[in-house]
Amino acid sequence: MGQRVAPLFQRAILVALLVNLYACNVDAQDRCQLGFKFGLNSATLIGQQASSQAYLPDETRGVRKAVVGGLIVVRLSGQLAVQGEVLFSSYGADWETFREDSITTETLSLTVKFSYLEMPVLLTYSLAEQGRLIPYFGLGLQPGINVSNSARQVWVLTEYGAMVSHADDVYSRIRNCRGLQFAALVSGGLHFSVGPTVLTLDARYTKGIRKIFGHLAMHDPVEDGPEIFFADPLSGEASNYQHRVFSISLSVTFPL
Repeated sequence: MGQRVAPLFQRAILVALLVNLYACNVDAQDRCQLGFKFGLNSATLIGQQASSQAYLPDETRGVRKAVVGGLIVVRLSGQLAVQGEVLFSSYGADWETFREDSITTETLSLTVKFSYLEMPVLLTYSLAEQGRLIPYFGLGLQPGINVSNSARQVWVLTEYGAMVSHADDVYSRIRNCRGLQFAALVSGGLHFSVGPTVLTLDARYTKGIRKIFGHLAMHDPVEDGPEIFFADPLSGEASNYQHRVFSISLSVTFPL
């Protein structure tokens, strides 16, 4: 399925870029701007784990990661615009749980990290056509390609406050992590004009609309080294997690 989706996805991105470039050739000075952006993601996972991983709490702690990339803005009218971006973005999440009695304390922490090449496309609406400071809001969809993923699990057992056992496992790959993700997003912020240059402060909420982890196929080859997966090892049922991300960024755009 993923092998069939990927070529279609690549063609859709190519068509979108060609449409944007064509639009920029028409009255480019007034209609089209190109720029770059950088910012910070506060990401976590929402959903439920598979039954075999019920020792993990449903709630995860947020992880702050960077986002950086470029964007192109094509004005459709004085207040309406289409904005396309290419971003390198990092997400993550933390779990921590512990059990204790009068003698022992057992602590387990799990951290996961994801890196994506994302291509969000937004329709934005500015509340004024002209001015030095213009509020705006936008809606969009965001496809993303998983570039890398990893996990780290730390287990500590203590007796009477002294550590008696410890394990620290690092996993370079999450076995059933999907390669292609889709998300919906809503954004808002302020455009600040400095001559032809526009500085934009953007706040954004992104919610995954596809599960991060896919069905675990038992016949998949096991690579050398330690592996981790988010699924029931008997049925292959995947954990029902999606990304949830709050981000803030600053972008600078220039007329072409």
